[in-house]
Amino acid sequence: MTEPIRVLQVVASLNAGGMENYIMNLYRMVDKSKVQFDFVVHHAAVGLYEDEIQELGGKIYHFTVLDDKNVVKYISELNRFFDEHKEYQIIHGHLSSLAVFYLGVAKKYNVPWRIAHSHGAGFLHTLKGTAKYLLFRTTKWNANVRLACSTEAGKYLYGKDTFEFVPNGIDVDRFTFDENKRIEMRKMLGIRDEYVIGHVGRFETQKNHELIMKVFSQYAKEDEEAVLLLVGTGSLQDKMKATARSLKIEDRVNFLGVRSDINDLYQGMDLFFFPSLFEGLGIVAIEAQVAGLPCIFTKTLPKELDISDEIIRCNLNAGIEEWVAAIKKAKNLSKTSTRSDNIEKVRNAGFDA
Repeated sequence: MTEPIRVLQVVASLNAGGMENYIMNLYRMVDKSKVQFDFVVHHAAVGLYEDEIQELGGKIYHFTVLDDKNVVKYISELNRFFDEHKEYQIIHGHLSSLAVFYLGVAKKYNVPWRIAHSHGAGFLHTLKGTAKYLLFRTTKWNANVRLACSTEAGKYLYGKDTFEFVPNGIDVDRFTFDENKRIEMRKMLGIRDEYVIGHVGRFETQKNHELIMKVFSQYAKEDEEAVLLLVGTGSLQDKMKATARSLKIEDRVNFLGVRSDINDLYQGMDLFFFPSLFEGLGIVAIEAQVAGLPCIFTKTLPKELDISDEIIRCNLNAGIEEWVAAIKKAKNLSKTSTRSDNIEKVRNAGFDA
């Protein structure tokens, strides 16, 4: 039998982030007798998806540069890796801040297909954020295939150079609205008639949890039945728990951590709130739309997210009252229509894996 083509996917980690979910959605569906994914990760810790990847036949290689910050050691390890693994003819880079190193060494070892994939469209204007942005901009130097998850993400990384927009495909059937599943999930979460506002995202500055907490706190004063579900983990999680206590909403905010049943959690929500400072795309926002949820986004997010008829956008610097008004509008939209999924609209937009 002919061996499958092995594609080396390069990521930061294998936990449940938007980029990782995108890769896993494709990996589960690809014909593994023809194409197999292997993974380079950049933390020592074992990620959420690693057991599944190994069950599917994938190999995982751990580098530790994002732990120890030792770039000299990293470059040495990359050289040894590509010298020993000449089977890889395709490298697919999703971690743009380090691509100048891994794509550069891949080029040195004559890997013929070196893919850069832009998943970002902004950066934090801090010393660390600026440094990552400067590294990010070097990604295209050693790539000979340029992909992007949205038009904005492509322009952000490649400037005036040509690139191909590749929609982040999802398994839409997993997110189809199911009334029975909704009842089951709400029961599991201890929710009955409450209005459930949900968010899925890492607890990092980009995801704007500070705003989510302030807006919910204000809205909750007018709606005693409102609850907030926050899915994810990150460096700001403890700070947000302290914020919930200081705003006296800790009994109405559920910190659910990293979950493998996000598709089911959407069923139990009534509104998806996603006010990120910036996103390359925001795949969770598409998943939420498949599940039939009204969504509130910032106006800075990519236009490719506008798929359903129940999207409300606000300026990033809008006052709290404007965000609260958007939640009220979304709730009224829900009252005037029966919830159903948006599978066909999502398929027509090109996001069906």
